Amino acid sequence: MAEKKTYRCLCAKDRKYIEKVYKSMTLKEIANGLGCSHGTISRELKRCPPGNYSAKLAQMDCDRKKVRGGPKAPVKSYWQGLVLRKQIETCIRMQPTVDLQTITRITGIEEDKAAYYYEDIKKEIITQ
Repeated sequence: MAEKKTYRCLCAKDRKYIEKVYKSMTLKEIANGLGCSHGTISRELKRCPPGNYSAKLAQMDCDRKKVRGGPKAPVKSYWQGLVLRKQIETCIRMQPTVDLQTITRITGIEEDKAAYYYEDIKKEIITQ
């Protein structure tokens, strides 16, 4: 008799593991390490822009979909916001003393959009 497959949701710890190894391991190797199917890993990687998997962004996407009731939530503007946030975060991590005007010049992001994320990201990085 065939074993009945059990399914489980990935947790934040699983997503951090994926973030560490996704560029150096195959989907099947990652899936074996987590005890899930390679399809689960494939779908998980689609939570973020191609080639830029982030455990934090994936967890935010998961939480958003749980609240909104599934994948039918508007995605384009959500992803654009995540990409903007990631660009700003990268600038701040590379040079903690960078100001808002420099970030807008480097990234090409409009100042009002950058300002929306700038303070939150600064506080977040300082508290880590």
